Amino acid sequence: MEIDVSTDVIWENISARFLVTDIPTTTPLQELATEIQNKNYCLVVELRRFVKLNSNKAISPVLITILGTTVPETIKLWFIRQRIQSFVDRPRQCNKCFVYTNGTRTCDKNNICFCCGGDHIGPCQQPPQCVNCSGSHNAKSRSCPIYIQEQKILELRCHNHITIGEARRVFQQKNTKYAESVKTLPAVSNIEESLNEKFENLLKTINDRFERQMQLFADMLQKSMNCILQNFSKSLNNPLTRVYPQLWNCRSLNNKKIWLHQPPFSTVNFWIFQETFLKADDNLSHRNKIFFRTHQRNRLGGGLLIGIPKNISSRVIYSIENDPNLEVLAVEIQSKNLNFIIINIYAPHGFNIASIKLFLDSLSVPTFIFGDFNLHHPLWGGGSSQSSLSESFVDWLNNSDFSMLNTSAPTRISNPHTSSIIDLTLCSASIYNEIDSYVFDCTFESDHIPIVVSWSKFQNTTRSIKTIIWNPIITKSMDLMHPLGSRV
Repeated sequence: MEIDVSTDVIWENISARFLVTDIPTTTPLQELATEIQNKNYCLVVELRRFVKLNSNKAISPVLITILGTTVPETIKLWFIRQRIQSFVDRPRQCNKCFVYTNGTRTCDKNNICFCCGGDHIGPCQQPPQCVNCSGSHNAKSRSCPIYIQEQKILELRCHNHITIGEARRVFQQKNTKYAESVKTLPAVSNIEESLNEKFENLLKTINDRFERQMQLFADMLQKSMNCILQNFSKSLNNPLTRVYPQLWNCRSLNNKKIWLHQPPFSTVNFWIFQETFLKADDNLSHRNKIFFRTHQRNRLGGGLLIGIPKNISSRVIYSIENDPNLEVLAVEIQSKNLNFIIINIYAPHGFNIASIKLFLDSLSVPTFIFGDFNLHHPLWGGGSSQSSLSESFVDWLNNSDFSMLNTSAPTRISNPHTSSIIDLTLCSASIYNEIDSYVFDCTFESDHIPIVVSWSKFQNTTRSIKTIIWNPIITKSMDLMHPLGSRV
């Protein structure tokens, strides 16, 4: 039997809003909506741009409304992973009576002075008094308790995806419950004696159960240490469980070796450096790493380096080092449970993809490409200036099996007011969803900022590791402490 049923759907309960910045104002909203839906598997309901105050000029942030209440941390736009910001609207205030419960269009009251709340014309001569809380400030003050309350209600509405009326009701119920509980506290004639008696009983109960509880914690600690030792011994047989490569154009490594003993250099397991300025006879060693290097024999500067952990098998499979316009170093890493390739590139005058296109297209294993490409393009936030080399590179990237990991964060700071994105990181599309990357917050005496990449391929790998069954222990602990809690 088919019966038509009508219902009302509350829009706030089934949608979410967030902001995306650094979107060029020339990008059509329809094109942006299509890109978001195709790359992020979500349904875009509405897009809205913001304009400058007292102007019709649009600015880059875009307010996006999607169907569903789950907001991702990042979204993918044109091969770039873009971070999003949650959107909480500001409290709306009537411009006639200056309250927060109604809008200007529906207000039927007379215009009043926002400073003193009086009905007069001309400059206000009275001391300020808020019409909302009667405090000694004007009605537009951001420190007004009513304004702060309205802001919290809007935050509650945004985070719980409910209507403004429902958010206001929930907020008032929370405050009311606390006020009612304070009002209904019973009067105690001799409160000091009652409190002393309760504390004595509490201390006696704690002393009676302290030894049993400490014994239980000691057993838990012993089991934890046994588990940690067993897992550590097993991890020694599996030397590579997580890959942390780091890209950095160091601009001369000899005078920056001190930084290699500090994070993030001391915590990552692969180093990919450009412009090391090292010569063939320069000695460089590390207790935990082996180095593959290229050198410029015909000119000063340049030089590539890839640092690999010593307990991993690796070999050079491709290199270019005598070309003044391009340096390439490719190393294949083979471990017990992993096989991948790291490619290091430095192009001082702009990277020409045609030079190594055949090599890149022939790769069949997971590959990382790191380098100082010296290319500018709007695709990765490189500004409006672009060359034929950058256009050729973007055409190749769109048709290749590689994806770009860069965000809109700059990677080179030439002076305090000028920055650019010329250090790029790419990976095979087959492992893109397993990769996370971020730009560090320090240049370490270079003009380039390190980029750290994390490959969590083995987070979901099944291992035979001893674990502790905590439920019986926690239950026993709760049974011991339950009588104690009931006495309090």
